[in-house]
Amino acid sequence: MARILNTAPQRLKSRFALYFITTTMSNTLPTITVLYFAAASTTTGLASEKIFIPYEGLKLSELGGILTSRHSKSDLGKVLNSSRWSVDLDMIDDPELIVLKGGEEVAVICPVSGG
Repeated sequence: MARILNTAPQRLKSRFALYFITTTMSNTLPTITVLYFAAASTTTGLASEKIFIPYEGLKLSELGGILTSRHSKSDLGKVLNSSRWSVDLDMIDDPELIVLKGGEEVAVICPVSGG
């Protein structure tokens, strides 16, 4: 019983720290919304997620690496290699030229086939 009581304050501190960090980040760092369609949605199990980005912005060409790291147990990297990006409903030809500043909606557009 003493062990449980001794570790309880540490758990509370950890939860408070996580809450504080999350709250602080969510109030200060810019975010983007990533939308997943087709194979990207299937492999991540998500339709969308919010991503924190640095104050100075983030090149769209760097986003794939971040998403792949976040979903390292999935095949998202493979999916992204054959996909295109859309930012605020505009298809992007060269992700290296786009800097995300926060507030954007970025979609992973997977190739589709049909008949």
